[in-house]
This record gives sequence, C-alpha cells and structure tokens, in this order.
Amino acid sequence: MCCRWSAMSSKPPFLLALALCLSGCGYYGADGGGARAVPVHKMQKLKMYEIAGSSRPWTLDAKSAELKDGEDTVRMEEPLAVYAHGASTSTVKSRQGRFNMEDSTAVFSKNAIAFTDGGRIKLETEELKYSPKSDRAWSDVKVDITRVKDGSTTTVSAQKGFYNLARKDGALSGNVVAHELRDNVTLETEQLNYSEKNALMWSDKPVKMTEIRENSPTVVTASSGSYDLNGRTAVFSGDVVALEQKDNVELYTDRLVYNHQTALLSSESPVRMKTVRDNSVSTVTARKGSYDAAGRSAVFTGNVVARSEKDKTMLETEKLFYSAKRALIYTDEAVRLTGDSTVVRGRGFEAKPDLSEISVMNQETELPKK
Repeated sequence: MCCRWSAMSSKPPFLLALALCLSGCGYYGADGGGARAVPVHKMQKLKMYEIAGSSRPWTLDAKSAELKDGEDTVRMEEPLAVYAHGASTSTVKSRQGRFNMEDSTAVFSKNAIAFTDGGRIKLETEELKYSPKSDRAWSDVKVDITRVKDGSTTTVSAQKGFYNLARKDGALSGNVVAHELRDNVTLETEQLNYSEKNALMWSDKPVKMTEIRENSPTVVTASSGSYDLNGRTAVFSGDVVALEQKDNVELYTDRLVYNHQTALLSSESPVRMKTVRDNSVSTVTARKGSYDAAGRSAVFTGNVVARSEKDKTMLETEKLFYSAKRALIYTDEAVRLTGDSTVVRGRGFEAKPDLSEISVMNQETELPKK
C-alpha cells in the first residue's frame, strides 16, 4: 500500500514536494537516548522535487529516509540528486546524505560522486555539500576531480575545494596535484583555480611543473603559473627556474612560456642559461631566449654574453645557438671574444659550451697595449 505526503518550505521560491512511497502506510518511531520520545517519519523510495519559483530546478531521490518531528533535515540512504543549470544538468550521488528543507542545501557523504558538463567532469570525495542557491558544491576533505575532454584526461587532487556547477569553475587548496595525461605533465601547488569556460588552471602561489618526455624530465618552478588545457601551454611568472635534467641545463627568467605541443620553452624577458658538463660550468645571458626540450637546443637573442667560469673567457654577440646533442654553442653573427690578455673579433663562431675548443671565423686579434 502506498501513501503520499506533500510539504512546502516556508521560504519561497524554494517550494518543495515530497512523494513518499512506503512499505506500509507510514509509521512513527521514537528517538532512543532522550528522556522524551521524538516521532520519526521513516520512508522508502523518497522523491523530492521543486514545484515552483526558481530558475534552478532539481530532483532528489533516495532509497530510504528519516525525518524527525520538529526538524528540517531529512536523513537519506543512497541519495541521487539532479540539478539543472540552464541547458545543462549535474548529478550527485552518495551512500548517505542529509537535506535541509528550509534552504535546500544537501550534504552527500560516504563516497560522494558528482558529474557535470555532460559527464565529462567528475568530482569524488567522502563528503560533498551543495547549495542550489549558489550552484556551489564544496568539500572540506580530500577531493579528486577528473576531466575527460577532446581526447585528453586531466586529474586534480587536493585536501579541499569547491566547484560552481553552473559556471563550471572553482578552486582547490592544500597539496594540490594536477596531472595532464596527454602531455604527461604534473603541476603541484598549494592552491589551484580552474575555469572550464576558459579551459584554464592557474595559481598565484608557488608552482612546480614536471613533464616527462622520452624518459627525460623537465622541471619548472615559479612564483605563479597557469596551464591552458586547450592550447596545451603553460605560463610561469616570477623567479622562474627551468631544469632540463638529461643535459643538466638550467634556465632562469622572470616569465616563461612552455608550449607542450612543440616542447618549446620561451622567454621575452632577460634570460640566463647555466650548463654543467664534465664538472665545467658555463653561462649564457641574453635579452630573450628559447629552449627546445625535444630538440635539446636553444636560441638566445640580444646582448648575448657567454662566460666560462673555469678560465673567465667571455663571448659577446647578438645571437647565439646552443646544441646539447652536438655539445656546441655557435653563431654566424659578429662576435667579440675576451680572454686573459687578448680580444678576438670576428664573424662566425663555434665552441664547446664551456668556451673550450674555440673557432672564430674572419677573426681580428687585438693584442694588449704595452
């Protein structure tokens, strides 16, 4: 036998209707542990839905539920909610849950899972809270987000976070780790913001990015950074250090753009490259530069200065190329090479990165004045 019970909230526009299908015709229980027994409505196959007055309609189903007399909170087993946001919907489910009849806020606990953006974004946590008024879902415990779109999978984990199901944006904080599987990129920070509209992740906190390409890791650290999921491009700002571990190359600059499709790290800001080979350290500084992580090569432009820390030899030119594969730096531009007692000028130059085994083409030598 089925009974039907309907109720409305006291605060429009959140007008609710509850349809209760019971195994009997319904009964009252008693709350154990108190001096006075409290009637409890026990229900099976609960269905709640909005009947009027809001631009954000929703439905909420549960396998079973309880509502104590005098309270506004319905306790549920296996709740399943569907929330509408214009033309799109989001689904939230869990093993247990609570629903506040006054403000329509729901709490999904024990293996809470939310799907949005046509199922392309999944959020998992042990307790998820949701408010239809703000379209905001949030969790104060560990949360994992998976985004599958355009052939790419991105996962993000954090200690807590929130996500606006309508705007499709949010923020995560506490040991945040984002992994983009297509480019094998991992981004680590303490706080990460996300916008699905712009397909962008960004952080104003210190960030660390690691990319593994052909078993060779490239690591970038900076004061802040962002990652464009569609453009597959990262931008780093403030105290940027990029380390290419295979060739022991370090890049230092204030702003660095990393295009993961072309494996190119580029900076329009002053840049410094440091290389270590056979315990010999050399540096290159320039107004701007780029490093090809796949080709293991670099190009520097504008006031280029290369130095060997071993013998203090210095090279000056306007453009310089570096090849880790060939273990060479070279240029076709005019050069000025300064040693301990001589200055050599020429056009065209080739040497080891530590400025050993030097060849200067079309050279002119300036001897020291007596």
